Amino acid sequence: MSMSSFLTWDSLTTFTGCVAIVGVTVQFTKTLVDKYVKMPTQLYTYLVALLILIATDCVVGPRTFENFVLDVLDAILVSLSANGAYHLFSDSTAGKK
Repeated sequence: MSMSSFLTWDSLTTFTGCVAIVGVTVQFTKTLVDKYVKMPTQLYTYLVALLILIATDCVVGPRTFENFVLDVLDAILVSLSANGAYHLFSDSTAGKK
C-alpha cells in the first residue's frame, strides 16, 4: 500500500479494515440517517457492514452464493466489533474533562 491511498479494496477484505471503515462510516452518517429514518444504531451498523462486505465481494472476490451467505454472518461480527470499539473509546473519554 502506498502512502497516496489510505483505503483500498484489499484493505476492506481484512477484518480490521472493514471494522474501521464501518465505524467511521456510521459515525459520519448516523445523524443524517436519523433525520429521515429512526433505527437503532446496532441495526444501522449491521446494514452498513453488510453493504460494505457485499460491495467488496462484488469488486474483489469471487461472486458466489457461499460468499454472500458468509457476508451476512461476517456483518454480524464486523458490526459488533465496530460498536464495541466505539463504546470502548467513548466510555473511556466520557468522564475526562
